[in-house]
Amino acid sequence: MLGSINIAMAVITGAYLGIAPVGVATFFLGWPYLAWNLLTG
Repeated sequence: MLGSINIAMAVITGAYLGIAPVGVATFFLGWPYLAWNLLTG
């Protein structure tokens, strides 16, 4: 029982650590890209 909880926590943590940098990069890179498209479009 405890082992399956630890595995689930590891999977959730791994998924979060995998997604978080992508979200941060998208936030910092996405806004200037969107602004540039609006200005030049």
